[in-house]
Amino acid sequence: MRQDNPLQIRAIRQHAHTVTGARQDYRPLMELIGNSRFVLLGEASHGTHDFYHTRTQITEWLIEEKGFSAVAVETDWPDAHRVNRYVRGGDEDAEAVEALGSFKRFPTWMWRNTDVVEFVDWLRQHFWRYTPDEYGWIDDSMSGLRRDFLPEHLEPELKRAGFDGSIVV
Repeated sequence: MRQDNPLQIRAIRQHAHTVTGARQDYRPLMELIGNSRFVLLGEASHGTHDFYHTRTQITEWLIEEKGFSAVAVETDWPDAHRVNRYVRGGDEDAEAVEALGSFKRFPTWMWRNTDVVEFVDWLRQHFWRYTPDEYGWIDDSMSGLRRDFLPEHLEPELKRAGFDGSIVV
């Protein structure tokens, strides 16, 4: 049987924070983030409501409190681009669930679940007052068509727009 390490236990007790879902629970995290321009949020499991919900809350707070203006996701470019068009006010899809309709290669539950649908709706409502060059939902993976699409289409577009925003990944 493994022995408990008193130094590790003390470090955990000293730095652990109770999380109940309230905004103030994440104040230490927001302080740690400080003025960072990139924040990478992962998860220990795919498909659990608790992780999706918490990641959504943190991302919304980063956008509201820290001024982040883009969400990069690891998925295929065409699927992410359709969501981006919806978030930016496009009329191709009437609802977030429709904008997420292209997600078919990955398990649909990863993207077409209640937490992601609500988050995409929140993004559209939150960003309505900005010009489209100031925010977005983008793909950050090297999967699908991105290898060809990104250098040829997105990079010149971002440069022309002068995009220099902060990105939540």
